[in-house]
Formats: sequence, C-alpha cells, structure tokens
Amino acid sequence: MRRSIRSCVTAGLVVGSAITLVGPASAVAGYHLNRREAIHFMRDYLHYDRGYPHTQAWCDPRYGGDTAKYDFHSWVCYWRGLDEDYQGICRGVTIIKGSSEEGGYYRNTLWKRGSVCY
Repeated sequence: MRRSIRSCVTAGLVVGSAITLVGPASAVAGYHLNRREAIHFMRDYLHYDRGYPHTQAWCDPRYGGDTAKYDFHSWVCYWRGLDEDYQGICRGVTIIKGSSEEGGYYRNTLWKRGSVCY
C-alpha cells in the first residue's frame, strides 16, 4: 500500500512539472482568438486605423460555437464608430481572423453604413 501512494505522488509531481514547463498561453493573440481578443482587435482597428474616437463592438464566432470552451480562428464583429461630439455614426460588420504572426490579425469589412463613415 505504501508503495502505491509513493508512486501516485511521484506521478503527480511529474505531471505538475510538465504543466509548469508548458506554462500558460501567451497573452498575445495567435491563429485562434477568444472573444475578448477579437473585440480588442476590432476596436483597435476602428480607433487607430479608421480614426473613430468612440467605438462599440461585439463579436461572435463566424460559424457558431461555444465561446466558453473554445477559441476560434474567424469572428464576425458588429460595430459602430462615433465622432467626437457623438453626432456622426457609422455601423458595420467586419470579419476578424487570427494570424500565425505574433500579434497579427486579418480583417475584411463586409459592409458599413451611416452618416459619417470613414
């Protein structure tokens, strides 16, 4: 009996060491993105590339799926950008895809409409 407890403890230490060596996933997005990363990339694009000072975005997996359990490569993001005085508004739908390049992503705007779209 004593020997089986020791072997279980040894096995537990080996597994624990392997988990420590692998470590947690990097905070930098990769090929697969979670919802938070997809929204971040969408809003980042709207702020810095398109120049909207105020933005809102929501992203869902492009082909459906359980976002609590899985990360996805392709997201469909619904967004709106507002100008400085909240008067002009532009809405759109953009596809965000993860990239194998560190911190990279791809985007493709499917449509955008509104009084101030730039």
